Amino acid sequence: MFSILGESPKGLYIVKRTNSEDKTGNFMIENGLTNDIICEVLLTLTLKDYSYTDTDRDPNRKGEVWLFGKVLKPPLINNETEIYIKLKLQGRVVCLSFHRTSFL
Repeated sequence: MFSILGESPKGLYIVKRTNSEDKTGNFMIENGLTNDIICEVLLTLTLKDYSYTDTDRDPNRKGEVWLFGKVLKPPLINNETEIYIKLKLQGRVVCLSFHRTSFL
């Protein structure tokens, strides 16, 4: 992931949901996040942020996904918030989820 995103933020693809609530898209709009900001956040991920690896349940995207949690202070919010991040590598970094955790 680091080598892909380190070369260019264009190596990041953020999935836009059309058949269900787009939590990531809504979170980005509400908090002033851009693809470049998300790319910067992903480049700061460490093992401390790692939660677990799971199997992608979407039959069109078989393989593994990696889940992370990170505390972030988005540009349009005064407080820090914990975010849920789900990533997959498919020749590029595919961000399946990037939004406030629902655990809070």
